[in-house]
Amino acid sequence: MSKIGGEDDIPTGWVRTNLSQLGDLHCGQSPSTSHVNRDGNGIAYISGPEHWDGFKLHLDKWTTQPKRRVPNGCIFVTVKGAGVGTIFPGVECAIGRDIYAFEPRPGVSARFVEFAIRATVNDVIWNARGDIPGLSKSHILDHEILVPGQAMQERIAAKIDELFSDIEAGEKALERAALLVKRYRQSVLKTAVTGELTKEWRAKHLARLKKQKKTGADLLAEILEKRRESWEAAELAKLTANGKSPKGDRWKQRYVEPQGPNFEEFMELPDIPDGWTWACVGQIGDVSGGLTKNAARKSRPLTRPYLRVANVYANRLKLDEVLNIELAAGELDRVTLQSGDLLVVEGNGSPDQIGRVALWDGSIPNCVHQNHLIKIRFMESSYARHVLQWLLSGDGRACIGKVASSTSGLHTLSISKIERLPVPVPPLEELVPIANCCDESDTQASHSADELTQIRRASKSLEQAVLRSAFSGRLVAQDPDDEPAAVLLERLQAEREGQKSNAGKSNEKPTKKMQRRGRPKKATGSSDRQGKLC
Repeated sequence: MSKIGGEDDIPTGWVRTNLSQLGDLHCGQSPSTSHVNRDGNGIAYISGPEHWDGFKLHLDKWTTQPKRRVPNGCIFVTVKGAGVGTIFPGVECAIGRDIYAFEPRPGVSARFVEFAIRATVNDVIWNARGDIPGLSKSHILDHEILVPGQAMQERIAAKIDELFSDIEAGEKALERAALLVKRYRQSVLKTAVTGELTKEWRAKHLARLKKQKKTGADLLAEILEKRRESWEAAELAKLTANGKSPKGDRWKQRYVEPQGPNFEEFMELPDIPDGWTWACVGQIGDVSGGLTKNAARKSRPLTRPYLRVANVYANRLKLDEVLNIELAAGELDRVTLQSGDLLVVEGNGSPDQIGRVALWDGSIPNCVHQNHLIKIRFMESSYARHVLQWLLSGDGRACIGKVASSTSGLHTLSISKIERLPVPVPPLEELVPIANCCDESDTQASHSADELTQIRRASKSLEQAVLRSAFSGRLVAQDPDDEPAAVLLERLQAEREGQKSNAGKSNEKPTKKMQRRGRPKKATGSSDRQGKLC
């Protein structure tokens, strides 16, 4: 086990000892889920590291029948799962099985011990074993830390609190700065997709575009005409293949014209400039679903990489884990992705996750997609990025939320819902200056975000530097009049032995004289076994 400071570096008056010499360990035990609530009934219940945000403990669960209750002043340690090794200050509450509570003995500073464990937490986590990493009570109690006398402990803990408070204030300022960057990006998106960003460009070119019939409305009319012509060609090919010869134009009447936006449904759409028009996704693109993963596919002859919901995030593809799926040759045309296809997450009922959108970049050849990813392929491919930006903007997200909501309270998307999403359509030529302005702004925002990330990393490094300084004896000046840690440990040892002796006496076999007095009545205690150790 690695340690902060070697044996020769232990400051004067300090000792190296394990946690079992400094306190007791309470192992968590989870109450029945039927006895857990979020209404404030009973005692606060801590079930895992999700209650700790790095600065503050959030109490949002309670239990009316706790199975393991711990006193105030303990140190909580997450001992199982992804958050194993998370250390945070505790309060009087009930704890679940994924939490242990270390209770320092009188004369030992809880804050000092908490910081000491945090400084050496990697040594603790290293012991975690199993598919779901877990720690045992011995991993905690056998863990060694450097300890000074009580007065020095209090001074060190106070100094660390002071410095960490300054670091916390800095990190909150970074969070505010990051929020400003996010708002800036949203502001740029809004001005881009509503025409404000290219106002000057339009002032120079709009008259020419109108004269040449190249406005957004003109382009929409061209796209709709191409859609009809494409349908007619495909339908005629089907009839010919079936040996049928169409007579007249009656067969053309079967064509269903895609509908435009329902402005009564979307009453809060932003204003768009002269030369732009509104359209529905179903008018300017083909919307289709993907493949369903099931056991029946194992017998199909072809295998292709396929994208899942887990691969698609907001304007980002995560392709470190792409699985394969079996399919038939007849399915390829419908589900094979092309560069520039817009992918929309159908959703799982969660409003904040539904409708994530990203453009497919073609980085994996012959890739297909699952049914929970809906694909949009545009008649005019240049509009793919513009529609992506619209659906990422606040107004676009509001439209997604509008079509996704339902009377049942669940949120989900479908092909038909995406087809009726309204999108602003600018002139084709205006897409270039829009993209250039967005790229310039995004570069600036990304540069600012990268700088904030580097500062955050430096802040975390500063915390570790403070802890290293503290537990090497350099953070706070030594006082020769302080009681040495060895004396403190001797006193704690004597107290433990005295407690064991008293406990032994209480367990002595009663004499006949004592028996004649009658057995003592059985004590009644709370069902939560308060303070019970591991």
